[in-house]
Amino acid sequence: MADINGRLETIAGRVVEGWATDLADPALPVLIEVRDGDLLLGSTLAAGSQDGRHRFGFLLPLDVFDGTEHVISVRAAGAGTDLQNSPLRVVGHDPGPALPDAAKPALTIPTGSLDLVSDEGWVMGWAWYPNSPAERVEIEFLIDGALSGSTVAASYRADVAAAGVGDGNYGYSWALPYHVLTRARESLVIARDKRTGHVLPEPRKFRQLVVTDAVEKVTALEHELRQLTASIGLAQRRERADQQEAAELFRIVGDFFVQLAAATAAGEPPGSLRTLRNAVTEVTSKYRPFAFELPAAPAISLCIEAVAPLAQTYQQLRAIRDSLSGKVEVILLDGGMFEDVSLLPLVVRNIRYLRLDRTPLQRVNDAMQAASADIVVYLADLAVPMEGWLDAVRAGFVTEPAPAALAAQMLGADGVLEHAGVTLAAGEPVPNGRRRDPGAEAFAFAAPVEAVAATAFAVRRDEWLRLHGLDESYTSPGAALADFCLRLRDGGGTVLCEPGFAFTQWGAAPAEAGSADAARDDSDRLRQLAAALAHTPAAPQPVSV
Repeated sequence: MADINGRLETIAGRVVEGWATDLADPALPVLIEVRDGDLLLGSTLAAGSQDGRHRFGFLLPLDVFDGTEHVISVRAAGAGTDLQNSPLRVVGHDPGPALPDAAKPALTIPTGSLDLVSDEGWVMGWAWYPNSPAERVEIEFLIDGALSGSTVAASYRADVAAAGVGDGNYGYSWALPYHVLTRARESLVIARDKRTGHVLPEPRKFRQLVVTDAVEKVTALEHELRQLTASIGLAQRRERADQQEAAELFRIVGDFFVQLAAATAAGEPPGSLRTLRNAVTEVTSKYRPFAFELPAAPAISLCIEAVAPLAQTYQQLRAIRDSLSGKVEVILLDGGMFEDVSLLPLVVRNIRYLRLDRTPLQRVNDAMQAASADIVVYLADLAVPMEGWLDAVRAGFVTEPAPAALAAQMLGADGVLEHAGVTLAAGEPVPNGRRRDPGAEAFAFAAPVEAVAATAFAVRRDEWLRLHGLDESYTSPGAALADFCLRLRDGGGTVLCEPGFAFTQWGAAPAEAGSADAARDDSDRLRQLAAALAHTPAAPQPVSV
């Protein structure tokens, strides 16, 4: 704990006043806690002085003025001792207005917290007005005492809703400014209610972690430019042999060199090759490395399409990593939508990275071929799994009769359904349960659906290969998956929507390209296939004895 000097100067009416200084860094503000005996009344910030003697003020609640004696003490948050001249005794009845605005109706103090400041610089928490649950709290953020930004606490938090806090739409997140991310020293981050100035517990410290050997790695890779063809060939052979991280990393950066060399041949100056050093240095210094487990014999393959830039995809992968347990391999599919995504293996270890410059339907088929496990989960949305999703997938495929595919529930940021499987209406895949409550009885139990949605599903890999996967002559993945599920069900397979296999959508999935004529062709083909299968007896299924 820092060495704090300060003094409780007076209690005038209802106002507690004093000053405090952090002797280790006088420029920093000091968070002050005010107590009535052992009861914490609240916190306030001592900030704003040029000489380090930061002033603070705190308005005592009316409960203190009940005619009995109260012992009021102040200390720096986390300190073991009070400030000088603390405690002071208060006795008597309400002394009346103590501030110019005290005659106005008392402001509602919000309840909430500053939950964390992530290693990537995201400030996250929640806040609400208990006496006014429909109103949203505007949060201000102070960094080392300086006001640096604000946001509104209005995002859905499932844990907050589960705790019985209003409608659950009280979460907030805010990104630290770039100059804070690049500081070498620690920064104190404080969240407070803009209206009342109430400080949310607990202030957090942030310091960016830097990968110190990043420049050395880049320098070593740049030396390999002279032998580019041989080096890439070596990396590819090593990748086929053991799929180890070093081979993946080298191949990816090798691809960068190929692209940059092609740009140079097209007329750009050779100096543009320095772009790689800058890009790698920025990624490895801005994003903290983490690793997935690398099972030798995975039970589940998780294929994730990169549908957002590096920053969002990194956060998605980190959230997914925290949800995994058991033997799961992770495959990142890069369709080339965002150039910087190919740098992710620098900071995300033990993923299988596949650069697939192919159509969306071809990428799905290629991913199924590359997967090692018997069960493949495919995610083509900027979404993260909800708690227990993996156990739901495992349990879903051992139910009787065992399904051939599982449809996921996709929830929007507001907690309502975007889809729970797909229904075919006149050859058109229609999201099932859209804008419905996922807790409704119709969606609370595993139930048959006609098809899976393209954004998130799971399938038995042997069934996929048996049916030769998606028909790539369709225009959209949604129509091709509906075709696949029709063929699957015609062979006696079942498709279930499993409620525990659920994701929360962080952003909209990329729009499927295609003309209106192509979409009509897809619908016509699906109608014809459904009609043909309806008149074809299902193939007999083997009977276990």
